[in-house]
Amino acid sequence: MFYMPNVFRRMNKDKLSSKSLRYAARLRESRGICCTEIPGPNIIICNAGQAVGLTKEHMIEQMVAYGVDVSTLKKFVSVKGECFAFLVFNSTEAAEVFFKKVNGRRLSGDIGGEIVYQYVEESSVVDDEYICLYDIPKGLHLLKEFLTKEEEHQFYSHFDWMEAPKKDKKLTVNKYLPGQGIPSHVDKHSPFGDTILSLSLGSSVVMDWKHHTGKYVPVVVPSRCLLVMQGEARYDWQHGINTRKWDPVVDENRVMTINGEEKRVRVVTSDSVPRQTRISLTFRWTRRGPCECIYKTLCDATDKKEITEELAANLEELHVHKVYEQIASHFNMTRHKAWPKIAHFMKRLDPGSILLDLGAGNGKNFANNNDIFQIAGERCSGLLKECKENMKSLKLSNCIRLDLLNPCLIDNCADVILCIAVIHHFSSLGRRQQAVSTICRLLAPGGVALITAWAKDQSDSHYLHKHREQNPMDEIRSIGASGLTLPVHENRTQFKHNDILVPWKMRYAGEKNSNDIESVFYRFYHVFEEDELDDLCKDVPGIKILNSFKEDGNWCVIITKESDKRKSDKSRKKTSK
Repeated sequence: MFYMPNVFRRMNKDKLSSKSLRYAARLRESRGICCTEIPGPNIIICNAGQAVGLTKEHMIEQMVAYGVDVSTLKKFVSVKGECFAFLVFNSTEAAEVFFKKVNGRRLSGDIGGEIVYQYVEESSVVDDEYICLYDIPKGLHLLKEFLTKEEEHQFYSHFDWMEAPKKDKKLTVNKYLPGQGIPSHVDKHSPFGDTILSLSLGSSVVMDWKHHTGKYVPVVVPSRCLLVMQGEARYDWQHGINTRKWDPVVDENRVMTINGEEKRVRVVTSDSVPRQTRISLTFRWTRRGPCECIYKTLCDATDKKEITEELAANLEELHVHKVYEQIASHFNMTRHKAWPKIAHFMKRLDPGSILLDLGAGNGKNFANNNDIFQIAGERCSGLLKECKENMKSLKLSNCIRLDLLNPCLIDNCADVILCIAVIHHFSSLGRRQQAVSTICRLLAPGGVALITAWAKDQSDSHYLHKHREQNPMDEIRSIGASGLTLPVHENRTQFKHNDILVPWKMRYAGEKNSNDIESVFYRFYHVFEEDELDDLCKDVPGIKILNSFKEDGNWCVIITKESDKRKSDKSRKKTSK
Protein backbone atom coordinates (compact mmCIF):
# COMPACT_ATOMS: atom_id res chain seq x y z
CA MET A 1 0.00 0.00 0.00
CA PHE A 2 2.93 2.35 0.62
CA TYR A 3 3.76 2.25 -3.11
CA MET A 4 0.30 3.24 -4.34
CA PRO A 5 0.77 7.05 -4.10
CA ASN A 6 3.90 6.75 -6.23
CA VAL A 7 1.95 4.72 -8.77
CA PHE A 8 -0.75 7.39 -8.97
CA ARG A 9 1.82 10.15 -9.28
CA ARG A 10 3.53 8.26 -12.13
CA MET A 11 0.17 7.71 -13.85
CA ASN A 12 -0.69 11.41 -13.56
CA LYS A 13 2.75 12.35 -14.84
CA ASP A 14 2.36 10.09 -17.87
CA LYS A 15 -1.10 11.54 -18.54
CA LEU A 16 0.26 15.09 -18.33
CA SER A 17 3.13 14.19 -20.66
CA SER A 18 0.65 12.80 -23.19
CA LYS A 19 -1.37 16.02 -23.02
CA SER A 20 1.77 18.07 -23.50
CA LEU A 21 2.70 16.18 -26.66
CA ARG A 22 -0.81 16.67 -28.11
CA TYR A 23 -0.80 20.42 -27.37
CA ALA A 24 2.71 20.80 -28.77
CA ALA A 25 1.71 19.14 -32.03
CA ARG A 26 -1.46 21.23 -32.28
CA LEU A 27 0.37 24.52 -31.63
CA ARG A 28 3.06 23.66 -34.18
CA GLU A 29 0.56 22.72 -36.89
CA SER A 30 -2.00 25.50 -36.35
CA ARG A 31 0.16 28.43 -35.16
CA GLY A 32 3.75 27.55 -36.04
CA ILE A 33 4.73 27.68 -32.36
CA CYS A 34 7.74 25.49 -31.53
CA CYS A 35 7.69 23.92 -28.07
CA THR A 36 10.86 22.37 -26.68
CA GLU A 37 11.93 20.08 -23.83
CA ILE A 38 15.03 22.20 -23.24
CA PRO A 39 14.43 24.59 -20.33
CA GLY A 40 14.56 28.30 -21.11
CA PRO A 41 13.11 31.58 -19.83
CA ASN A 42 10.05 31.40 -22.13
CA ILE A 43 6.99 29.27 -21.29
CA ILE A 44 3.72 28.84 -23.16
CA ILE A 45 0.38 28.21 -21.45
CA CYS A 46 -1.00 25.57 -23.82
CA ASN A 47 -4.70 25.41 -22.96
CA ALA A 48 -5.76 28.77 -21.52
CA GLY A 49 -5.66 32.32 -22.82
CA GLN A 50 -7.67 35.46 -23.41
CA ALA A 51 -10.45 33.46 -25.11
CA VAL A 52 -11.32 31.79 -21.77
CA GLY A 53 -10.72 34.89 -19.62
CA LEU A 54 -7.13 34.21 -18.51
CA THR A 55 -5.45 37.31 -17.06
CA LYS A 56 -2.11 38.15 -15.54
CA GLU A 57 -3.89 38.27 -12.21
CA HIS A 58 -4.63 34.52 -12.48
CA MET A 59 -0.93 33.81 -12.98
CA ILE A 60 0.15 36.00 -10.08
CA GLU A 61 -2.32 34.20 -7.79
CA GLN A 62 -0.98 30.85 -9.01
CA MET A 63 2.62 31.83 -8.34
CA VAL A 64 1.80 33.07 -4.83
CA ALA A 65 -0.19 29.91 -4.07
CA TYR A 66 2.75 27.63 -4.94
CA GLY A 67 5.53 29.77 -3.49
CA VAL A 68 7.03 31.10 -6.73
CA ASP A 69 8.72 34.51 -6.58
CA VAL A 70 6.37 36.88 -8.45
CA SER A 71 9.20 39.30 -9.24
CA THR A 72 10.81 36.73 -11.55
CA LEU A 73 7.93 37.03 -14.06
CA LYS A 74 9.21 39.56 -16.59
CA LYS A 75 6.29 39.55 -19.02
CA PHE A 76 2.81 38.03 -19.53
CA VAL A 77 1.66 38.00 -23.18
CA SER A 78 -2.02 37.27 -23.77
CA VAL A 79 -2.90 36.87 -27.46
CA LYS A 80 -6.31 38.31 -28.41
CA GLY A 81 -8.96 35.64 -29.00
CA GLU A 82 -6.58 32.69 -28.44
CA CYS A 83 -6.51 29.79 -25.97
CA PHE A 84 -2.80 30.12 -25.26
CA ALA A 85 -0.55 32.75 -23.68
CA PHE A 86 3.14 33.28 -22.96
CA LEU A 87 5.17 33.79 -19.78
CA VAL A 88 8.64 35.35 -20.01
CA PHE A 89 10.83 34.97 -16.91
CA ASN A 90 14.00 36.88 -16.06
CA SER A 91 16.09 33.69 -16.14
CA THR A 92 15.98 30.04 -17.11
CA GLU A 93 16.33 29.06 -13.45
CA ALA A 94 13.23 31.07 -12.50
CA ALA A 95 11.25 29.48 -15.34
CA GLU A 96 12.30 25.99 -14.16
CA VAL A 97 11.13 26.71 -10.61
CA PHE A 98 7.73 27.83 -11.93
CA PHE A 99 7.42 24.86 -14.30
CA LYS A 100 8.22 22.23 -11.68
CA LYS A 101 5.83 23.69 -9.08
CA VAL A 102 2.87 24.69 -11.25
CA ASN A 103 2.68 22.48 -14.37
CA GLY A 104 -0.55 20.46 -14.38
CA ARG A 105 -2.11 22.41 -11.51
CA ARG A 106 -5.54 24.02 -11.64
CA LEU A 107 -5.96 27.79 -11.70
CA SER A 108 -8.06 29.63 -9.14
CA GLY A 109 -11.36 31.15 -10.25
CA ASP A 110 -13.63 30.05 -13.07
CA ILE A 111 -10.97 28.69 -15.46
CA GLY A 112 -11.34 24.94 -14.99
CA GLY A 113 -9.12 21.97 -15.82
CA GLU A 114 -5.44 21.25 -15.41
CA ILE A 115 -3.25 23.89 -17.04
CA VAL A 116 -0.47 22.55 -19.23
CA TYR A 117 2.77 24.51 -19.64
CA GLN A 118 5.71 23.93 -21.98
CA TYR A 119 9.00 25.60 -22.71
CA VAL A 120 8.94 27.43 -26.00
CA GLU A 121 11.57 28.83 -28.34
CA GLU A 122 12.07 32.58 -28.11
CA SER A 123 11.20 33.06 -31.79
CA SER A 124 7.71 31.70 -31.09
CA VAL A 125 6.84 34.26 -28.41
CA VAL A 126 4.38 36.71 -29.92
CA ASP A 127 5.50 40.34 -29.95
CA ASP A 128 2.25 42.28 -29.55
CA GLU A 129 3.83 45.65 -28.77
CA TYR A 130 2.09 48.70 -30.22
CA ILE A 131 4.33 51.52 -31.44
CA CYS A 132 2.78 54.99 -31.29
CA LEU A 133 4.47 57.45 -33.62
CA TYR A 134 2.30 60.44 -32.67
CA ASP A 135 3.17 63.15 -30.17
CA ILE A 136 0.82 63.87 -27.27
CA PRO A 137 -2.01 66.28 -28.17
CA LYS A 138 -1.06 69.94 -28.33
CA GLY A 139 -2.25 71.72 -25.20
CA LEU A 140 -1.93 68.61 -22.99
CA HIS A 141 0.47 69.13 -20.09
CA LEU A 142 1.35 66.70 -17.27
CA LEU A 143 2.82 68.34 -14.19
CA LYS A 144 4.31 65.29 -12.48
CA GLU A 145 4.80 65.16 -8.72
CA PHE A 146 2.57 68.19 -8.37
CA LEU A 147 1.88 67.05 -4.82
CA THR A 148 4.25 65.58 -2.26
CA LYS A 149 3.47 62.10 -0.94
CA GLU A 150 2.36 63.63 2.34
CA GLU A 151 -0.03 66.03 0.57
CA GLU A 152 -1.40 63.20 -1.54
CA HIS A 153 -2.05 61.17 1.61
CA GLN A 154 -4.02 64.03 3.14
CA PHE A 155 -6.15 64.52 0.02
CA TYR A 156 -6.68 60.76 -0.41
CA SER A 157 -7.74 60.29 3.22
CA HIS A 158 -10.23 63.14 2.88
CA PHE A 159 -11.95 61.80 -0.27
CA ASP A 160 -11.55 58.02 0.15
CA TRP A 161 -14.90 57.59 1.93
CA MET A 162 -16.84 58.59 -1.18
CA GLU A 163 -18.69 55.84 -3.06
CA ALA A 164 -20.31 58.07 -5.71
CA PRO A 165 -19.16 61.12 -7.70
CA LYS A 166 -19.39 64.44 -5.88
CA LYS A 167 -19.72 67.77 -7.65
CA ASP A 168 -19.97 71.44 -6.89
CA LYS A 169 -19.79 74.39 -9.26
CA LYS A 170 -16.09 73.96 -10.04
CA LEU A 171 -14.89 70.66 -8.56
CA THR A 172 -15.87 67.10 -9.49
CA VAL A 173 -14.55 64.20 -7.39
CA ASN A 174 -14.61 60.64 -8.75
CA LYS A 175 -13.40 57.44 -7.15
CA TYR A 176 -12.44 54.57 -9.50
CA LEU A 177 -11.95 51.00 -8.31
CA PRO A 178 -9.73 48.58 -10.30
CA GLY A 179 -11.71 47.54 -13.38
CA GLN A 180 -13.65 50.79 -13.69
CA GLY A 181 -13.02 53.31 -16.45
CA ILE A 182 -14.34 56.31 -18.36
CA PRO A 183 -15.93 56.16 -21.85
CA SER A 184 -14.03 58.04 -24.51
CA HIS A 185 -15.47 61.59 -24.54
CA VAL A 186 -14.82 65.28 -24.94
CA ASP A 187 -15.85 67.65 -22.17
CA LYS A 188 -18.64 69.74 -23.68
CA HIS A 189 -17.48 73.03 -25.14
CA SER A 190 -20.44 75.27 -24.36
CA PRO A 191 -20.75 74.97 -20.52
CA PHE A 192 -17.06 75.07 -19.62
CA GLY A 193 -14.04 77.31 -20.21
CA ASP A 194 -10.75 76.89 -22.05
CA THR A 195 -8.81 75.11 -19.30
CA ILE A 196 -9.64 71.88 -17.46
CA LEU A 197 -7.48 70.51 -14.64
CA SER A 198 -7.42 66.96 -13.29
CA LEU A 199 -5.45 65.91 -10.21
CA SER A 200 -4.78 62.14 -9.79
CA LEU A 201 -4.47 60.48 -6.39
CA GLY A 202 -3.64 56.84 -5.70
CA SER A 203 -3.08 54.59 -8.68
CA SER A 204 -1.44 55.61 -11.92
CA VAL A 205 -3.49 54.91 -15.05
CA VAL A 206 -3.16 54.79 -18.83
CA MET A 207 -5.40 57.40 -20.47
CA ASP A 208 -6.28 56.86 -24.13
CA TRP A 209 -6.39 59.95 -26.37
CA LYS A 210 -8.19 59.61 -29.72
CA HIS A 211 -8.47 62.12 -32.55
CA HIS A 212 -11.24 62.06 -35.16
CA THR A 213 -8.57 61.67 -37.87
CA GLY A 214 -7.68 58.25 -36.45
CA LYS A 215 -4.69 59.19 -34.28
CA TYR A 216 -4.34 57.29 -31.01
CA VAL A 217 -1.95 58.24 -28.20
CA PRO A 218 -1.72 56.33 -24.87
CA VAL A 219 -0.59 58.60 -22.03
CA VAL A 220 0.47 57.41 -18.58
CA VAL A 221 -1.03 59.63 -15.86
CA PRO A 222 0.99 58.90 -12.72
CA SER A 223 -0.15 59.42 -9.17
CA ARG A 224 0.23 62.97 -7.79
CA CYS A 225 0.14 64.37 -11.33
CA LEU A 226 -1.82 67.47 -12.38
CA LEU A 227 -3.14 67.05 -15.92
CA VAL A 228 -3.85 70.30 -17.80
CA MET A 229 -6.06 70.35 -20.92
CA GLN A 230 -6.05 73.42 -23.16
CA GLY A 231 -6.44 74.23 -26.85
CA GLU A 232 -6.45 71.22 -29.17
CA ALA A 233 -6.35 68.69 -26.33
CA ARG A 234 -9.31 70.38 -24.65
CA TYR A 235 -11.51 70.79 -27.73
CA ASP A 236 -10.44 68.46 -30.57
CA TRP A 237 -9.45 65.16 -28.89
CA GLN A 238 -11.48 62.62 -26.96
CA HIS A 239 -10.00 60.99 -23.89
CA GLY A 240 -11.01 57.95 -21.85
CA ILE A 241 -9.79 55.17 -19.58
CA ASN A 242 -10.24 51.52 -20.50
CA THR A 243 -12.28 49.26 -18.19
CA ARG A 244 -9.67 46.76 -16.95
CA LYS A 245 -7.85 45.73 -13.78
CA TRP A 246 -4.39 45.68 -15.36
CA ASP A 247 -2.86 48.47 -17.46
CA PRO A 248 -0.21 47.83 -20.10
CA VAL A 249 3.25 49.13 -19.36
CA VAL A 250 3.90 52.07 -21.70
CA ASP A 251 7.54 52.77 -22.53
CA GLU A 252 7.49 56.52 -23.22
CA ASN A 253 11.20 56.88 -23.94
CA ARG A 254 11.93 54.20 -26.54
CA VAL A 255 14.25 55.46 -29.29
CA MET A 256 13.79 54.05 -32.79
CA THR A 257 15.29 54.82 -36.17
CA ILE A 258 12.55 55.97 -38.54
CA ASN A 259 13.37 57.09 -42.10
CA GLY A 260 17.03 57.29 -41.17
CA GLU A 261 16.44 59.50 -38.13
CA GLU A 262 16.32 58.63 -34.45
CA LYS A 263 12.93 59.42 -32.94
CA ARG A 264 11.52 58.99 -29.44
CA VAL A 265 8.29 56.97 -29.57
CA ARG A 266 5.74 55.50 -27.17
CA VAL A 267 5.53 51.71 -27.04
CA VAL A 268 2.61 49.88 -25.45
CA THR A 269 4.35 46.73 -24.28
CA SER A 270 2.87 43.30 -23.66
CA ASP A 271 3.70 43.57 -19.96
CA SER A 272 1.13 44.94 -17.52
CA VAL A 273 0.79 46.31 -14.00
CA PRO A 274 -2.19 46.07 -11.63
CA ARG A 275 -4.40 49.08 -11.07
CA GLN A 276 -5.23 50.25 -7.58
CA THR A 277 -8.00 52.56 -6.42
CA ARG A 278 -7.72 55.99 -8.02
CA ILE A 279 -9.33 59.29 -7.04
CA SER A 280 -9.49 62.19 -9.49
CA LEU A 281 -10.26 65.83 -8.70
CA THR A 282 -11.42 67.67 -11.83
CA PHE A 283 -11.65 71.46 -11.96
CA ARG A 284 -13.76 73.24 -14.58
CA TRP A 285 -14.76 76.88 -14.88
CA THR A 286 -18.15 77.93 -16.21
CA ARG A 287 -18.00 79.67 -19.56
CA ARG A 288 -19.42 83.16 -19.93
CA GLY A 289 -21.00 83.56 -23.34
CA PRO A 290 -21.07 81.13 -26.28
CA CYS A 291 -18.19 78.87 -27.28
CA GLU A 292 -16.12 80.53 -30.00
CA CYS A 293 -13.53 77.80 -30.51
CA ILE A 294 -12.08 76.95 -33.93
CA TYR A 295 -12.55 73.20 -33.36
CA LYS A 296 -15.98 72.50 -34.85
CA THR A 297 -15.94 68.67 -35.22
CA LEU A 298 -16.69 67.95 -31.55
CA CYS A 299 -18.24 71.30 -30.62
CA ASP A 300 -21.77 70.99 -29.22
CA ALA A 301 -22.36 74.71 -29.89
CA THR A 302 -22.01 74.27 -33.66
CA ASP A 303 -25.29 74.51 -35.56
CA LYS A 304 -26.36 70.98 -36.43
CA LYS A 305 -27.86 70.42 -39.86
CA GLU A 306 -30.27 67.62 -40.67
CA ILE A 307 -28.34 64.36 -40.63
CA THR A 308 -27.50 63.16 -44.14
CA GLU A 309 -28.39 59.72 -45.48
CA GLU A 310 -24.73 58.72 -45.65
CA LEU A 311 -24.04 59.91 -42.10
CA ALA A 312 -27.14 58.13 -40.78
CA ALA A 313 -26.18 54.85 -42.48
CA ASN A 314 -22.62 55.02 -41.11
CA LEU A 315 -23.85 55.82 -37.61
CA GLU A 316 -26.25 52.85 -37.62
CA GLU A 317 -23.61 50.53 -39.06
CA LEU A 318 -21.17 51.36 -36.24
CA HIS A 319 -23.53 51.84 -33.30
CA VAL A 320 -26.39 49.47 -34.12
CA HIS A 321 -25.50 46.66 -36.52
CA LYS A 322 -21.89 46.02 -35.45
CA VAL A 323 -22.78 46.31 -31.78
CA TYR A 324 -25.54 43.70 -32.01
CA GLU A 325 -23.17 41.36 -33.86
CA GLN A 326 -20.76 41.66 -30.92
CA ILE A 327 -23.34 41.26 -28.16
CA ALA A 328 -25.68 38.72 -29.83
CA SER A 329 -24.86 35.82 -27.52
CA HIS A 330 -25.05 37.98 -24.39
CA PHE A 331 -28.29 39.56 -25.61
CA ASN A 332 -29.81 36.09 -26.01
CA MET A 333 -28.87 35.16 -22.45
CA THR A 334 -30.60 38.25 -21.04
CA ARG A 335 -33.79 38.33 -23.16
CA HIS A 336 -36.06 35.35 -22.55
CA LYS A 337 -39.74 36.19 -23.03
CA ALA A 338 -42.10 38.63 -24.72
CA TRP A 339 -43.60 41.62 -22.93
CA PRO A 340 -47.11 40.88 -21.54
CA LYS A 341 -48.85 43.17 -24.06
CA ILE A 342 -47.09 41.43 -26.96
CA ALA A 343 -47.99 37.99 -25.61
CA HIS A 344 -51.61 39.13 -25.31
CA PHE A 345 -51.54 40.46 -28.88
CA MET A 346 -50.17 37.13 -30.17
CA LYS A 347 -52.93 35.09 -28.49
CA ARG A 348 -55.60 36.91 -30.51
CA LEU A 349 -54.24 35.87 -33.93
CA ASP A 350 -56.46 33.79 -36.20
CA PRO A 351 -55.34 30.24 -37.10
CA GLY A 352 -53.59 30.17 -40.46
CA SER A 353 -52.26 33.73 -40.12
CA ILE A 354 -48.86 34.60 -41.56
CA LEU A 355 -46.84 36.52 -38.96
CA LEU A 356 -43.74 38.51 -39.88
CA ASP A 357 -41.49 39.83 -37.08
CA LEU A 358 -39.27 42.62 -38.46
CA GLY A 359 -36.18 42.94 -36.27
CA ALA A 360 -36.97 39.70 -34.45
CA GLY A 361 -33.76 39.63 -32.38
CA ASN A 362 -33.49 36.22 -30.73
CA GLY A 363 -37.14 35.36 -31.45
CA LYS A 364 -38.37 35.92 -27.90
CA ASN A 365 -41.67 37.40 -29.15
CA PHE A 366 -42.81 34.27 -30.99
CA ALA A 367 -45.69 32.28 -29.57
CA ASN A 368 -45.47 28.55 -28.94
CA ASN A 369 -48.24 28.09 -31.48
CA ASN A 370 -48.21 25.81 -34.51
CA ASP A 371 -51.54 27.15 -35.80
CA ILE A 372 -49.87 30.18 -37.41
CA PHE A 373 -46.89 30.51 -39.74
CA GLN A 374 -44.19 32.63 -38.05
CA ILE A 375 -41.33 34.27 -39.96
CA ALA A 376 -38.43 35.97 -38.18
CA GLY A 377 -36.67 38.71 -40.11
CA GLU A 378 -33.39 39.91 -38.62
CA ARG A 379 -30.39 41.81 -40.04
CA CYS A 380 -27.84 40.71 -37.41
CA SER A 381 -26.40 37.30 -38.33
CA GLY A 382 -25.46 36.57 -34.70
CA LEU A 383 -29.00 37.19 -33.45
CA LEU A 384 -30.44 35.25 -36.40
CA LYS A 385 -28.36 32.24 -35.33
CA GLU A 386 -29.75 32.49 -31.79
CA CYS A 387 -33.27 32.93 -33.21
CA LYS A 388 -33.04 29.75 -35.30
CA GLU A 389 -31.98 27.79 -32.24
CA ASN A 390 -34.82 29.22 -30.13
CA MET A 391 -37.45 28.56 -32.82
CA LYS A 392 -36.46 25.02 -33.79
CA SER A 393 -39.41 23.51 -31.87
CA LEU A 394 -41.92 25.51 -33.95
CA LYS A 395 -42.98 23.49 -36.98
CA LEU A 396 -44.45 26.37 -38.98
CA SER A 397 -41.59 28.85 -38.71
CA ASN A 398 -38.67 30.21 -40.65
CA CYS A 399 -35.81 32.69 -40.14
CA ILE A 400 -34.57 35.01 -42.85
CA ARG A 401 -31.94 37.72 -42.92
CA LEU A 402 -33.28 41.08 -44.05
CA ASP A 403 -32.86 44.82 -43.76
CA LEU A 404 -36.05 46.60 -42.68
CA LEU A 405 -35.40 49.47 -45.07
CA ASN A 406 -34.83 47.11 -48.02
CA PRO A 407 -36.38 43.73 -47.10
CA CYS A 408 -36.69 42.29 -50.66
CA LEU A 409 -40.12 40.78 -49.89
CA ILE A 410 -43.28 40.99 -52.02
CA ASP A 411 -46.07 43.41 -51.16
CA ASN A 412 -49.00 42.34 -48.94
CA CYS A 413 -47.16 39.20 -47.78
CA ALA A 414 -48.09 39.17 -44.06
CA ASP A 415 -51.39 39.15 -42.18
CA VAL A 416 -49.69 40.31 -39.00
CA ILE A 417 -46.44 42.24 -38.49
CA LEU A 418 -44.46 42.85 -35.31
CA CYS A 419 -41.81 45.58 -35.15
CA ILE A 420 -40.75 45.65 -31.52
CA ALA A 421 -38.07 48.05 -30.28
CA VAL A 422 -36.58 48.56 -33.75
CA ILE A 423 -37.74 51.94 -35.10
CA HIS A 424 -35.82 53.81 -32.40
CA HIS A 425 -32.49 52.57 -33.86
CA PHE A 426 -32.93 54.64 -37.05
CA SER A 427 -31.05 57.91 -36.73
CA SER A 428 -32.96 60.22 -39.06
CA LEU A 429 -36.62 61.13 -39.49
CA GLY A 430 -36.52 60.06 -43.14
CA ARG A 431 -35.27 56.57 -42.29
CA ARG A 432 -37.89 56.15 -39.55
CA GLN A 433 -40.59 57.16 -42.05
CA GLN A 434 -39.17 54.69 -44.58
CA ALA A 435 -39.34 51.90 -41.98
CA VAL A 436 -43.04 52.55 -41.27
CA SER A 437 -43.75 52.74 -45.01
CA THR A 438 -42.07 49.34 -45.46
CA ILE A 439 -44.29 47.85 -42.76
CA CYS A 440 -47.34 49.20 -44.58
CA ARG A 441 -46.15 47.79 -47.93
CA LEU A 442 -45.58 44.29 -46.52
CA LEU A 443 -48.86 44.20 -44.58
CA ALA A 444 -51.82 42.62 -46.35
CA PRO A 445 -55.00 44.75 -46.66
CA GLY A 446 -56.99 44.35 -43.48
CA GLY A 447 -53.93 43.04 -41.63
CA VAL A 448 -52.64 44.45 -38.33
CA ALA A 449 -49.21 45.48 -37.10
CA LEU A 450 -47.85 46.27 -33.65
CA ILE A 451 -45.00 48.82 -33.53
CA THR A 452 -43.15 49.88 -30.36
CA ALA A 453 -40.33 52.30 -29.55
CA TRP A 454 -38.63 53.55 -26.40
CA ALA A 455 -40.23 56.60 -24.81
CA LYS A 456 -38.13 59.52 -23.65
CA ASP A 457 -40.28 59.81 -20.52
CA GLN A 458 -39.63 56.70 -18.41
CA SER A 459 -41.39 57.90 -15.26
CA ASP A 460 -44.04 55.13 -15.47
CA SER A 461 -41.64 52.27 -16.23
CA HIS A 462 -39.61 49.67 -14.38
CA TYR A 463 -36.53 50.91 -16.24
CA LEU A 464 -35.74 53.62 -13.72
CA HIS A 465 -33.67 52.57 -10.73
CA LYS A 466 -35.47 53.85 -7.65
CA HIS A 467 -32.31 54.39 -5.63
CA ARG A 468 -29.94 55.55 -8.38
CA GLU A 469 -29.19 59.23 -8.61
CA GLN A 470 -28.28 60.84 -11.91
CA ASN A 471 -24.50 60.83 -12.36
CA PRO A 472 -23.36 64.47 -12.36
CA MET A 473 -20.76 63.51 -14.95
CA ASP A 474 -23.60 62.62 -17.37
CA GLU A 475 -23.88 66.23 -18.46
CA ILE A 476 -20.37 66.22 -19.89
CA ARG A 477 -20.03 62.65 -21.18
CA SER A 478 -20.29 62.47 -24.94
CA ILE A 479 -18.77 60.38 -27.70
CA GLY A 480 -17.85 61.27 -31.25
CA ALA A 481 -19.80 58.92 -33.53
CA SER A 482 -19.52 59.05 -37.33
CA GLY A 483 -18.96 62.80 -37.35
CA LEU A 484 -21.54 63.57 -34.65
CA THR A 485 -21.11 64.16 -30.94
CA LEU A 486 -23.76 62.24 -29.00
CA PRO A 487 -24.47 62.19 -25.26
CA VAL A 488 -23.91 58.93 -23.40
CA HIS A 489 -26.94 57.89 -21.37
CA GLU A 490 -26.58 56.82 -17.74
CA ASN A 491 -28.35 53.44 -17.56
CA ARG A 492 -31.50 53.15 -15.44
CA THR A 493 -31.99 56.93 -15.26
CA GLN A 494 -34.38 59.32 -16.99
CA PHE A 495 -33.53 60.20 -20.60
CA LYS A 496 -32.38 63.80 -21.10
CA HIS A 497 -31.90 63.80 -24.87
CA ASN A 498 -33.70 62.33 -27.88
CA ASP A 499 -30.63 61.10 -29.78
CA ILE A 500 -28.30 59.21 -27.47
CA LEU A 501 -25.81 56.37 -27.07
CA VAL A 502 -26.89 53.73 -24.56
CA PRO A 503 -24.14 51.52 -23.04
CA TRP A 504 -24.38 47.72 -23.19
CA LYS A 505 -22.05 46.27 -20.58
CA MET A 506 -20.59 42.78 -20.96
CA ARG A 507 -19.49 41.40 -17.61
CA TYR A 508 -17.35 38.39 -16.82
CA ALA A 509 -19.31 35.18 -16.30
CA GLY A 510 -20.49 34.63 -12.76
CA GLU A 511 -19.85 38.23 -11.71
CA LYS A 512 -23.25 39.86 -12.20
CA ASN A 513 -22.71 42.52 -9.57
CA SER A 514 -19.01 43.00 -10.22
CA ASN A 515 -17.45 46.26 -11.35
CA ASP A 516 -15.02 44.21 -13.45
CA ILE A 517 -16.51 45.07 -16.85
CA GLU A 518 -15.07 43.24 -19.83
CA SER A 519 -16.40 45.50 -22.59
CA VAL A 520 -18.81 48.38 -23.08
CA PHE A 521 -20.65 48.86 -26.40
CA TYR A 522 -22.67 51.94 -27.32
CA ARG A 523 -26.00 51.55 -29.17
CA PHE A 524 -27.66 54.47 -30.91
CA TYR A 525 -31.25 55.28 -29.85
CA HIS A 526 -33.74 57.94 -30.84
CA VAL A 527 -36.16 57.97 -27.90
CA PHE A 528 -39.68 59.13 -28.79
CA GLU A 529 -41.74 62.01 -27.48
CA GLU A 530 -45.47 61.61 -26.88
CA ASP A 531 -47.46 61.36 -30.17
CA GLU A 532 -44.25 61.12 -32.23
CA LEU A 533 -44.83 57.46 -33.17
CA ASP A 534 -48.47 58.19 -33.97
CA ASP A 535 -47.43 61.05 -36.26
CA LEU A 536 -45.00 58.76 -38.09
CA CYS A 537 -47.83 56.35 -38.87
CA LYS A 538 -50.29 59.11 -39.82
CA ASP A 539 -47.84 60.37 -42.45
CA VAL A 540 -47.97 57.05 -44.36
CA PRO A 541 -50.90 56.69 -46.80
CA GLY A 542 -53.10 53.64 -46.24
CA ILE A 543 -52.47 53.29 -42.51
CA LYS A 544 -55.17 53.57 -39.89
CA ILE A 545 -54.32 53.63 -36.18
CA LEU A 546 -56.51 51.21 -34.23
CA ASN A 547 -54.95 51.78 -30.84
CA SER A 548 -52.18 53.86 -29.32
CA PHE A 549 -50.87 53.42 -25.78
CA LYS A 550 -47.84 53.52 -23.51
CA GLU A 551 -46.58 50.34 -21.88
CA ASP A 552 -43.74 50.29 -19.33
CA GLY A 553 -41.72 53.08 -20.94
CA ASN A 554 -42.57 52.21 -24.56
CA TRP A 555 -44.84 54.00 -27.01
CA CYS A 556 -46.97 51.45 -28.87
CA VAL A 557 -49.34 51.63 -31.84
CA ILE A 558 -51.54 48.99 -33.42
CA ILE A 559 -52.27 49.84 -37.05
CA THR A 560 -54.19 48.29 -39.92
CA LYS A 561 -53.77 48.63 -43.65
CA GLU A 562 -56.84 49.82 -45.50
CA SER A 563 -57.96 48.04 -48.67
CA ASP A 564 -57.17 49.57 -52.06
CA LYS A 565 -60.90 50.30 -52.56
CA ARG A 566 -61.15 52.35 -49.37
CA LYS A 567 -57.96 54.25 -50.27
CA SER A 568 -59.30 55.08 -53.72
CA ASP A 569 -62.62 56.25 -52.23
CA LYS A 570 -60.74 58.59 -49.88
CA SER A 571 -58.62 59.84 -52.77
CA ARG A 572 -61.75 60.67 -54.85
CA LYS A 573 -63.29 62.53 -51.91
CA LYS A 574 -60.16 64.66 -51.49
CA THR A 575 -60.09 65.34 -55.23
CA SER A 576 -63.77 66.39 -55.29
CA LYS A 577 -63.13 68.85 -52.48
